[in-house]
Amino acid sequence: MSSFRSSKRKKSPSVDRFLNQRQSSPYRSNITSFLEPTGPPDRTYKVVFAGDAAVGKSSFINRITKGCFVENLSSTLGVDFQVKTIRVDERNIALQLWDTAGQERFRSVIKSYFRRADGVMLLYDVTSDRSYLSVRQWIQAVDDVSEKRIPIMLCANKVDLREEAIKKGTRCVSTEEGEKMARDYSAIFIETSTKSGNNVWDAVIQLSRDMCSSEDVEVQTSALQIRPNDKKSECCGVVLFSSSGCFIGEKKKAFINSPIHIGH
Repeated sequence: MSSFRSSKRKKSPSVDRFLNQRQSSPYRSNITSFLEPTGPPDRTYKVVFAGDAAVGKSSFINRITKGCFVENLSSTLGVDFQVKTIRVDERNIALQLWDTAGQERFRSVIKSYFRRADGVMLLYDVTSDRSYLSVRQWIQAVDDVSEKRIPIMLCANKVDLREEAIKKGTRCVSTEEGEKMARDYSAIFIETSTKSGNNVWDAVIQLSRDMCSSEDVEVQTSALQIRPNDKKSECCGVVLFSSSGCFIGEKKKAFINSPIHIGH
C-alpha cells in the first residue's frame, strides 16, 4: 500500500470529524440541511466520479439527479456529464457531475479530468476485492495531476449486497478495511447503496462541505508578491494578486515596516 501513497496528500481536518459524526444521531439530523436551491448557484464545483467499471458510478449520479435506481445501466464509455444544484449550509451549490469509464483503456483520458477537479467521488464495490485494491491507483492518478489537495470521498458501494455475498462464500471488503484505506490516504469514508439510496446524500453533502472549506482556505491565504527595490527609486513596488493568480493592482510605498493584509 505504501508504494502507492503520495506525499502531496495532506490531512483534511474534516476527515476524522466526519468518521466520528456520521455514526451519531446529531450528524444524521444534519441531513435536513440539504434543501432545494433558492436561487442561482453561489458556487460551482467540478466533481469527478472515479473507480473501476461496474462499481455503481452511473447509478450514484442517477440517484442524485433523478432520485431513483435503474437496473442494468449501460457502461459509460469515456466521460458523461450532468449538473445538479443543491442547497447546503445556506449556500446554493451547483455540482458538475462527471461520470467516467472504469475500464483500463480509458485511464489515460480520465486522468486529465482530475486536473481541474474540485472534488472526487471514488467508489468501490464491497463485493469486489479487486475494485477495493484499485483505490490506491485511482488516488495516485488524482495526486499525479493535481497541484493542490483535492477532497476525496471514498464510497464503499453496494453494501446491500454484502450479506448475501458472504453467505455465498464471496470475499467482501469490511467496514474496517474501508476506513483504514481512507485514513491512509486522508480521504473521507462512507458506506453507500445506490439501490436503496442509503447514505448517498450524506456523501454528497459532506463532499460539498469539504470543497467549500478547501476553497475558503485558499481565499484566506491569498499572498502578496513584492517586487525587489527599483534601482532608480527608494520606494518599493507592491504587486497585488488574488488567490487564483490574477493581477489586482499595484501601489507604491516609501517604506514597508509591517506585512500588508487583504481582508475578505
